Amino acid sequence: MKLIASSILNLIIHPIGFLLLKDLRLFLVFLILPIAPLLYIIVYFLSFFDNHWLIILFLLLFLILFKSIIIFYTIRSYRSINNRKKFSKYGTVTNIILILIIFIFYIMAEEFCLNIIKDNLISANNILSRSTEPSLQTGDYVFIRRQFLKIERGDFVTYNQDNGYEEKPVQMIKRVIGLPGDRIKVEKFTSKYKYETYKILLNGKLIETEVSNEFINQDLFDFQLQGKYFYKETIGNRYYYTMYSNSLPDSRINRFLNKEILLEKNQYFVLGDNRSDSYDSLSFGPIQLDDITGELFFVYFSVNFRDFTCNPNTMIIDENFPNNKICPKDWFTHLFRSKIRFTNIGNRGFFEI
Repeated sequence: MKLIASSILNLIIHPIGFLLLKDLRLFLVFLILPIAPLLYIIVYFLSFFDNHWLIILFLLLFLILFKSIIIFYTIRSYRSINNRKKFSKYGTVTNIILILIIFIFYIMAEEFCLNIIKDNLISANNILSRSTEPSLQTGDYVFIRRQFLKIERGDFVTYNQDNGYEEKPVQMIKRVIGLPGDRIKVEKFTSKYKYETYKILLNGKLIETEVSNEFINQDLFDFQLQGKYFYKETIGNRYYYTMYSNSLPDSRINRFLNKEILLEKNQYFVLGDNRSDSYDSLSFGPIQLDDITGELFFVYFSVNFRDFTCNPNTMIIDENFPNNKICPKDWFTHLFRSKIRFTNIGNRGFFEI
């Protein structure tokens, strides 16, 4: 039982399992290994190959190899447990305190290193807003590249935006539509199906859009598809999908609607793919290069938690519905109703023609 327990502990929160085996040496060895910072740095340099599948393969192989090494040394440590002396001559309580001090110090040091890497090289984030649906969905976990950005039309970028409500600027993620020097004009248009969409003029030419029926699988979404309309939008040699509801925000919210904007040097025009529910350049105007903090690399994991669509017979359209008791939020139920979206893994937010 001790071998099983220590193996499980080392698989989940290494190297705690070695303490169960009274193996302080291996505990310290695996503790000081800078696994997380090293992984971030390797992923960052691999990102220059611009091949997300290479990184996914590397992460899988690294995970399998590292966990195999952990299990190997756990078994090896267990076999020699009877020959092992106590941690030290100072007593159990003192040993525990010393180990806790070492553990806390290491966690703080690793967190410090990780923050530097995340702010300057590459970071792992999760999507919390519906403004990027359907391309990026709530429950998507993404890598954001922070340096040597080559921003093109169709890219998703993260940036700091003062929304007028928060004390500090809020980090947002939106799609780049216009680059410095471009002329942009967005107009409201009523489709033949009687719902409102946008027409986007880029340098005097209409961005190509067409109705799409690609998104008809309710399991992919944590909101009801009824009342949603999907479009395929093409910009340059890239295409992606946008989403509309029955109506769009009026000009009091979208202050830059129906206005032609000439983007100055270091200015970018961005929109959310959920065109009916996004605060972006239509509301706040163009964003500045200095405010851009990174660009999307790819989705490395995706899960539909089904917090609002757990029961197909009682699905709600508004995820902010007050006192929502339709979907229990306890962790056990939450875990077992969730579904991994394998089709989203590797998604870069656009497709190339």
